[in-house]
Order: sequence, then structure tokens, then C-alpha cells
Amino acid sequence: VHVRELSDNSTLASVQGTRILRPASNLKVATSAAGLVLLGAMGQYETPFEATGPIEAGVLRGDLIAHAGGDPLVRDGSQGATEARLDEVARALQAAGIRRISGNLVLNEGSFLEPGVGPSWPSANQHWDDYCALAAGLTVNAGVLVAEVAPRSAGAKASITVHPSPHGLSSNYGVSTVRGQANDVRVGATATKVTVKGKLGTSTGVVVSDFAHPDPVTLFGAVLKDRLKQAGIALGGKVIKRRGPPPAQEPLFVLRSPVADSLVPINTHSNNGVADQLFFTLGHRLGGGGTRAGSAKAITQAFQALGIDPTGHHQVDGSGLSRDNRISPVQLTGLLQAVLFGLLESDPLSRRYLDSLAVAGQSGTLATRLRSTPAAGQVFAKTGFIDGTSSLSG
Repeated sequence: VHVRELSDNSTLASVQGTRILRPASNLKVATSAAGLVLLGAMGQYETPFEATGPIEAGVLRGDLIAHAGGDPLVRDGSQGATEARLDEVARALQAAGIRRISGNLVLNEGSFLEPGVGPSWPSANQHWDDYCALAAGLTVNAGVLVAEVAPRSAGAKASITVHPSPHGLSSNYGVSTVRGQANDVRVGATATKVTVKGKLGTSTGVVVSDFAHPDPVTLFGAVLKDRLKQAGIALGGKVIKRRGPPPAQEPLFVLRSPVADSLVPINTHSNNGVADQLFFTLGHRLGGGGTRAGSAKAITQAFQALGIDPTGHHQVDGSGLSRDNRISPVQLTGLLQAVLFGLLESDPLSRRYLDSLAVAGQSGTLATRLRSTPAAGQVFAKTGFIDGTSSLSG
């Protein structure tokens, strides 16, 4: 336990406050604070698009390259319907006079790590779930698929929609509608197939299930190709992945999203995928690469900028899902005090950070906790839980 006074940073209470511990999702306090400190209140995710050839008579005679920038392309409450964000790319191409791309749509993953399971993650039987979504340099909805299944009349097939769409994999759909309140809808995705199967009762209502896509970069490519097609822009070549340098010339277009928009998904709803995307973006921009080592280096820079001793802090992801992460209560309260101190002078950045935290008895991961107590509506905090760890900071 460690408690600070916000106004003067003095210690009010400490019970082994310097002990280095596994933080679980309390690590998101560090990730989100570092994002604001290093990228600024107006910081943005940036995804450049480069044309490798001239534009002649409506044809881009070359490839269109999407350069990885780490943008999770998710908005709070989106329910997975984030495909329209990529319409901005289509409109930019139209404005440049492009109606056809003769070459390939190249997904350049750049310095970002290969999407994959993190170190010391939960057991493999949980990797399909949305909280184990994979981070990548290019993704949509932070790598999470959302299936919505609605019952019809008994005996008929239930209505199934999966977003983002298309997801780039084959579909194995089939949910039958039965009488009553049955809810036996099973979802998941493998390297080649998305499955939504089972039974759903007529009186159950719509069932929404979130689960991880096995390859966020493939998802990004499938959605982008589809949005270009819907805008009347044909692709002559294929969608291919590669790793190469950043744009060699002025980008044709840069897709931008405010980093601050990630705060509520990260801190209120504890979205692991969005937190990991921010973590790797910091490494990509400031740590020499969007890898675990590069991103940890960037987080250390944030500690130093805030005057916090990083000794003992060890961070391998942005979410806290890995059991290898370590931080102390003193470091967590130091981060909170440094970011929230501006509340005393009505700093809008500090207010926005405070508002991104869950509120006891009201919102996010604290919606059902501390109800009917003096803390309800008064405690703004980040929860954290993995097997063997339960934590609260705010």
C-alpha cells in the first residue's frame, strides 16, 4: 500500500510501498501515463500511406503501401464496427484522382513485433478470448472480432453478424433458434476460419461475443481492401505483407487518431489490446522499434521525465496480462500524482486522465464494486486482476 497527497506529493501511508510486485492491469496506469507524457495531450497515432508510382488517368501505377503505426483503430463503445475509419483512406485516394491501383496493397509491418502470444500469458485455452487479442503494427478494433447473434422463430437459423467485416478468414456459421432461453453460442477463430455455432433461445435476445483474431495484420488488409472496393477503387494486385523502411517520400495520406481516445478503453474498460497497441507504438516512435525491448525503453524515458526512479520496474507489455511485469506501489502513485497534479490548476489533460478511470459503483470495471459505500462515485481508479494478483490504484 502507498498513499500520496496530491498537492505536495508527500507520503501519507506506506505498507511495504517500495516492494516490487506483479501489477496485473494496474500496469495500464503506467502505459497510459507514459503515452500522455511522451506523445503529449495532442499526440496522435499515425499510419502513413505511400504510393510507389505515378498517378496516370486515374490509375496508380505502382503499389499502395500502408506503413505500420500501431493505431488500434478502436473507439469506446464501437462494438467492433470500426471499418468506416478506413473510409478516410479511400476518400484521400479519390481526392488524389485514384480509381485503380495497378500494383499490390502492401502491409509494411516495419519495426513492429510479429503478432504472437506474449511471455507468461494465461494458458493456451484462453488465447481465443478477446483479452488475449494480439498486438500488431496494423490492426482494426485492436484485433478483436465481435459476433452478434439474434434469434429468429423456433427452428430457423439465427441471424449472425461479425465485425470488423470482412475478417479475411473463411466462415463457419450456423446457430439454430430453439424455444426458451437457451444460450449455447460458441465462437472462436483459428488461422484459417471464424466459427460461430450453437443454439439460441427465442426469448434470450441478442448475444454479443468478443474474441481474438489470429492475425490482426490480415484483418487490417481485408477491411482496407473492402473499403477501397466500396469506394470504387479497384486493386489490380494482391494484399501482401512485408517488413521494410518507412516512407521514402512524402506520404500520399496519413491516417491519424488521437492517442487520448485510447484512454477510456484502456483505463475504464481495461482493454488489453488497446493498451498493448499504445505500448508498442511508444517503442516504435521513441524506443527504437515497436518491440518489447524498444517499448520498455520508451516507458523508462517517461519515468525519468516524471522524476520517478525506475529501479525494479519491468514491463513486457502495456496491459499487465503477462506475469513477468513488475512495478511498486510507490512507482504507481508517483505516476498518478505526476499526471493528476494539474487538477489543482484545472489542467484539461489531468481532467481527461481522471475521467478515463473507472468510477466506483458507476462505470467500467468498478461498476459493481464499492456500491452503497462512501466510496461510491468518489473513487476513480484502475483495477487489476490475474491469478494471484488483485490490485487497485487511483
